Amino acid sequence: MRADALRAAADTIGEGVGGDLLGLIFTACHPVLSKDAQILQFGSLPPQFCRPPISSCVDRGEGTISELTARFQWRCPMSADEPQGYDYGAVTKSPVSWDDFQDLKRVLGFSDRDQQLLLRAGEMIGPRLEELLGHWLDQLGPWVHATFSGPDVERYSSTAGARFGRGMLDGFTRTYDQKWLDYQHEIGLRHSRTKKNRTDEVDSVPVVPFRHLVASIHVLSEIPDKLLDGVSSADAAGIRAAWSKSLLLQVALWSRSYVTADDW
Repeated sequence: MRADALRAAADTIGEGVGGDLLGLIFTACHPVLSKDAQILQFGSLPPQFCRPPISSCVDRGEGTISELTARFQWRCPMSADEPQGYDYGAVTKSPVSWDDFQDLKRVLGFSDRDQQLLLRAGEMIGPRLEELLGHWLDQLGPWVHATFSGPDVERYSSTAGARFGRGMLDGFTRTYDQKWLDYQHEIGLRHSRTKKNRTDEVDSVPVVPFRHLVASIHVLSEIPDKLLDGVSSADAAGIRAAWSKSLLLQVALWSRSYVTADDW
């Protein structure tokens, strides 16, 4: 019934812009549809819109890593709904004390001004998040693919990819309070051997190597100029500096899941 209603709505919109193709794309991408229903709808799209799964492309040696990453991004659009498994505000308390958290911020020089700049940037970046993710993923292709590899790569990349985007957006739009601290620890757990693959119940690699998380900071710190249109050069520099500090803070908090309490 929901699928029929969506098809009817898509047909109506399609007529307004002159094309059945828009209706098909609208229907196939709508988050209300189940995954199976979306797959059926994508099967009706013209060949240029029907890109093969990443795993089959890799197995057959089709395309470069960057091309495969672009396909991964295309398969995992952000939606208005919260991603599956995104449990912000409903996870266990971080073992990192509030004092240690504040100490990390002092070491990084992360200030209230940095928080304000990130919140301001979030208002601009939020509606264009997919552009920012695309910029990052173009450069992080090998790491992204390795993270999701395994027999469940299609389902895993879809759900975890959406959560990655939402988590990055949180860095811009959330206040760094106890809930944010708690969720950073949860993210670390889901990358480490403690909880990797458990959220989505998938068969995949057992851990995201911590060295990859550290190495990714350089790319993830990039914010293209076009996403900061209308911002003064001084504020744009401040936003980029604040975001770099935020990434270092996030990865430092994720590391708590990789090392013993005494070593951390």
